[in-house]
Amino acid sequence: MDIKLFSILLIAALSVGCYGDEGPDSLHVSRLQSYKKAFTAKRLMQRDIVKKVSSFKSGDFRKREEFLLVMYNTVAKVVSDSFEALDRFEFSEATPFPKSNNHELDEALSLVYENCALFSDIHLRNPDVSESLFKKTNTNNFKELMKRALFFCYNREDVYDTSSPDRQLLSLALQDLNFIARSKDFVNPYRKSPSQPQKTPPKKERKKLPRGPSLSRRSEL
Repeated sequence: MDIKLFSILLIAALSVGCYGDEGPDSLHVSRLQSYKKAFTAKRLMQRDIVKKVSSFKSGDFRKREEFLLVMYNTVAKVVSDSFEALDRFEFSEATPFPKSNNHELDEALSLVYENCALFSDIHLRNPDVSESLFKKTNTNNFKELMKRALFFCYNREDVYDTSSPDRQLLSLALQDLNFIARSKDFVNPYRKSPSQPQKTPPKKERKKLPRGPSLSRRSEL
């Protein structure tokens, strides 16, 4: 798929939340459980985006950078707008999951959850390229914005509860970005190891050979 077309589809995927309204068939299902089901389906779609980024050849740095910059600019705009909406509703990390339908609140909350998950996936698999783009985005405080989003999702423990594999994903992203202390066994296999200074091999000493008879142009025959 052409990268421009894929970028358009990406923007659409990042800008629309998957919150689910309760209908007649889900009267006995809580709104949280309904959303978690929709969130799981959205994550499957997001993994296709992750595969697309991973499919770029290792030498195709510019294409990967171009794609991720489009993604990060979109994430920054969506997450920033979503937090503005959550702040208007005074919705914090400690606020219970909404029990009644409110389109603006539901959309804002779901967009923070979903964009945070995709960002974590992409960053952990492309940490060096990812960090190089933080200051190239249209948002001056992109790293701080994602720090707020990561902690917001991790601390709520409703969608990202202890049974969710995505909770571990957030923990790894927080560690990789040094927002929390890294565990002793933390290793990101996708991150390039610091280049080791090349040691100059010691010069081999030329052994002095005992001098013997030698030929010269003026040798007498």
